[in-house]
Amino acid sequence: VHADIFSSLDDYAQANFIKVTQVRNLDAKKPILGFQVAKPVKDEKSKETYVPAEHDIILMTSQKPWHVSDLTQNKASFVLGSVLESEDGFLLPG
Repeated sequence: VHADIFSSLDDYAQANFIKVTQVRNLDAKKPILGFQVAKPVKDEKSKETYVPAEHDIILMTSQKPWHVSDLTQNKASFVLGSVLESEDGFLLPG
């Protein structure tokens, strides 16, 4: 599995992205996070246009990786996850 993930990380470095504005732990016993994201940029040339959708695989980092080596050569830590629910870009309940 490790090799499969790393071979696909090149796609993540090139993917559209969005800024996370709020993060909250939703379950004390499980690593389930809820987060709120900024509104997508309206500029067609920008990659800051991602809108979370259920079942998406996401990569959360403290800064945007510009190349796959930013992820694979320990230049940045990241969390790989999936979107369980989404409502207009808001992943925090209520």
